[in-house]
Amino acid sequence: MVTHTTATLRTRPASQPRHAGPAALLTVRFGEFLRERNLIDDEQWLAALATHWSESPRRRFGDALVDLGVLPSEIIEEAADVFHDGLDVVEVHVPLVSVSAPGATPALLSA
Repeated sequence: MVTHTTATLRTRPASQPRHAGPAALLTVRFGEFLRERNLIDDEQWLAALATHWSESPRRRFGDALVDLGVLPSEIIEEAADVFHDGLDVVEVHVPLVSVSAPGATPALLSA
């Protein structure tokens, strides 16, 4: 389960004129996705966000919900599968790069 963002297509409201412009892609985070589906309420969302952001390294949002006893891990995993549209999600960790001077070759730093 990963809490990275994904994009969803938002169409214009019926009340908005047709010439208002094209549809836009909006970022939807996993916690917002769970709230929209009434799996968690605003209070549970805020508690999990506080847990997620207060720890270093950051705890995944779904793990925070499980640790708080809000949802079982099975529900989190099912929701994550729907959130990611059934795709396998892979976390990629890019190494840090240090550039010391203009024209210098970047050096990889150990993370």
